[in-house]
Amino acid sequence: MMMRGYLLLNTCPITQSPNILSTLFTPFSILTKNPQISILLCTQLMATTNISLLSELYVHNDDCTIKVRIIRLWRQPAYKNPTATLFYGMIFLDEQGNKMQATVVEKWYKRFAKFLVEKDCLIIKNLSIVKDFSKYKYLDNPLKGTFTPKTIVTRCSDFSSALYAFSFTSFEVLTRCELPENTPVDIIGYIGFYFPIGDVEKKDGTESKKITLQLKDLEQRTISLTLWDSYAE
Repeated sequence: MMMRGYLLLNTCPITQSPNILSTLFTPFSILTKNPQISILLCTQLMATTNISLLSELYVHNDDCTIKVRIIRLWRQPAYKNPTATLFYGMIFLDEQGNKMQATVVEKWYKRFAKFLVEKDCLIIKNLSIVKDFSKYKYLDNPLKGTFTPKTIVTRCSDFSSALYAFSFTSFEVLTRCELPENTPVDIIGYIGFYFPIGDVEKKDGTESKKITLQLKDLEQRTISLTLWDSYAE
């Protein structure tokens, strides 16, 4: 079956509640009891703090402050219980085009949920920086960030960078197998044809869905691509 269209793949959506204010702005509570002033003081202080680029971060650099855009956000279901959430993952982009993966576990998600929206820009302080030991990485970055109860987040509006940051790999490089296995890549092409969606049984006994596509570039080179689960649907 032929399809007219293109597929772009990237390996990488103020309350005055006293509870939320006490959670997000505890360090500033001694300055004033007025919620609006507390928010203003927090925002001004965050704006004047030294901002680190993602490329400047290192392991246990937990007192850093970063200014980023969320270019990708997803929910990771638990492996043996798809209805439960293991964590929420996201890809950060800074103003220099550097990218880094970050996660927040379900336990702390509600604390930060209103800030975690794709395409939104944030200033984040006290993000825990750790090594990324994930088997399958979304980025060529050895580090990732994790949200903790000490993390402070505020929105920003003066972010000077693109909505997305792609670094496309040519089909020629892929077909020649010039990249190491499990290297994350961005690709763009049009769909030549696809096979019907099929059901596959995983090693843990659960069922998954997959679909295999053939993508073409402008030089008519082709590669095969398999999408799983919700991406297949």
